[in-house]
Amino acid sequence: MSPGLPSPTKDSGSGFERRLHLVVLAFYAVQVLYYAAITLIFALPLPRLYIFGAASAGYHALFYAGLRYVRKEFNLEPSGEPLGGVNLPLALSFLRLSAVPVVVFLFLSIRSLPVGWVVAPFLVVVFLTDLFDGLLARALRQQSRLGRIVDAAGDYLLIFTVTILYGVFGLVPWWLVALVLVRLGLQSGGMIALYHRKGFSPPRLTLLGKASVFSTFCLYGFELAEYMGVPVIGSPRLLATLELLAAGILAASLVDKILFLLREFRGGRG
Repeated sequence: MSPGLPSPTKDSGSGFERRLHLVVLAFYAVQVLYYAAITLIFALPLPRLYIFGAASAGYHALFYAGLRYVRKEFNLEPSGEPLGGVNLPLALSFLRLSAVPVVVFLFLSIRSLPVGWVVAPFLVVVFLTDLFDGLLARALRQQSRLGRIVDAAGDYLLIFTVTILYGVFGLVPWWLVALVLVRLGLQSGGMIALYHRKGFSPPRLTLLGKASVFSTFCLYGFELAEYMGVPVIGSPRLLATLELLAAGILAASLVDKILFLLREFRGGRG
């Protein structure tokens, strides 16, 4: 269980910083222990574990800095009541963000690992956190501003990372990699600029936006099935069709985001 986060309005600045630091350290420790277990079980090169530990430490330092940047958003919605700790929906979103270095290093060792028993299940679990964090937040009435931000950040960072890895390992064509990165870059850069300019506003959830994330996650699952040689669902002909379908959804979503950002920036400072 991760340490709870106090509200910045109820705790001293130094106390809040210390507790926030402990939360990030806890997630870092979980990832290091998991990758260490994989290293020992499958006899991966030990220096790779040391490199992972250092790289993951740097990544979690950036994670910590990002949480500090949005510290004023530790509030429940719609009441505005300060969060008293890391609730379950937030923990799932944090887990998705925290897992990105493990995803990278698992792919770097993909030829030394049983993909169907290690890489694929890990990706499935990470992808499922995207489904359950929102469902739990609504069911438990624990929706928060921070949750909206971390949920979107986790989605985009994970898709960005997996897209690059799939491109490097030849699992998806580079034209699709380029389309995904343009779509993610526009959304991420635009929302960061809007946050800096106007402060928090609830992320605009659209059918196209949801469909683009869902179709990309599903496509990557089928691409991994092809890599593993799974019959039927790993068919190259099926994959070619799904790639075109996902590309169409991504292109439509890209146009939608461009129009949305143009309207928001023309609306002036909030």
